[in-house]
Amino acid sequence: MVIAHMYCEVTGIVEASVVNTMLAYPNPVIDHFTLDCTGLEIREILIYDCIGQLVALKIPEADCACDVANLDRGIYWVRIMTAGRGVYTTRIIKL
Repeated sequence: MVIAHMYCEVTGIVEASVVNTMLAYPNPVIDHFTLDCTGLEIREILIYDCIGQLVALKIPEADCACDVANLDRGIYWVRIMTAGRGVYTTRIIKL
């Protein structure tokens, strides 16, 4: 499940919806994962641990791959910021 947060510049309201357009694979993750970011211009990828602390900030490469070999085992939330001010959030499990 992926949660998308879209900001409306006219009303100033942030709308949240569940979408299936962002896929992180493989999941569970060992050393790295790839985001299926078809049609999206990703600006940055933020990775948070289960208590909400930012543990990694990534600027995506062309293939949308993220190295997480240095992270401990656990559950992480991945927040994807796009050029169109969209925010997508998904979860990964690090083995």
